[in-house]
Amino acid sequence: MSNNAFPDEIDVNPITNWELEVAAGRIPGMSVIHKFGRNPDIDSGPGFEDLWNDTAGAGHYTGQDATVAEIVSVVSTSANDSAAGTGARTLMLIGQGAGYVEQTETITLNGLTPVLSTLSYLRLDRAIVFTGGSPLATNEGVITGGQSVTIANVFFNIPIGVNRTTIAAYTIPADKVGYVKSMFFTLAKKGNAGVEPRALVRFPGSVWQVVEWLALSGSGSSDLDRQFNVPLIPIPTGTDIKLQADSDTNNVGVAGGFEVYLEDVIA
Repeated sequence: MSNNAFPDEIDVNPITNWELEVAAGRIPGMSVIHKFGRNPDIDSGPGFEDLWNDTAGAGHYTGQDATVAEIVSVVSTSANDSAAGTGARTLMLIGQGAGYVEQTETITLNGLTPVLSTLSYLRLDRAIVFTGGSPLATNEGVITGGQSVTIANVFFNIPIGVNRTTIAAYTIPADKVGYVKSMFFTLAKKGNAGVEPRALVRFPGSVWQVVEWLALSGSGSSDLDRQFNVPLIPIPTGTDIKLQADSDTNNVGVAGGFEVYLEDVIA
């Protein structure tokens, strides 16, 4: 493993922004990932809910429940999200196959008819509408993707008009080690509410554990920006990360996100 995980360990021009250099790909062996998500309807009864657009309303992100890689099935609630439609036409899938190996492909949507991916996925980091019926086109239906055999493992629901996933969850890919650099939470809906957001990690073969627990208030601080001067402990390949929140009021929207530095593992 290289020793380039922190800015003060690199001989760079002092006026250079190290984070920008990483994002631009000019620091060998280093990269950065930004993940954000939103849960539009957190209630007071169910307890903590994950930050993603769960159309089923259960609040739990099922995309990190998969234990084996499977072909993904993708479908829209609108016939206009199709090869010749006015909405979304093609969708880029960015995820991880067996062994958490990173992979990407683009599929052509077929509206209300499910389309199968070519590759098999263990995790799906994000899905992005790549082309549409016009330069300003957006997905006209909710686009859902999940494992085609273990159908309970839904990877994403893209809300109408958003053109990409909004899921505050990520898994460290193969041959990488991660360092959580920052995270944020904000109330996205409902003025007077008390919310407890938190961050969890699950190491390979282990169980979920809380690594950060904060508080928001609609009548006080309605957003939080948590910067780690020393990034959280090195997080190995296959470790799941996610954000969630609980509320004392019904129908509260909460958004959140985090940044992870990824360092190449050198054998």
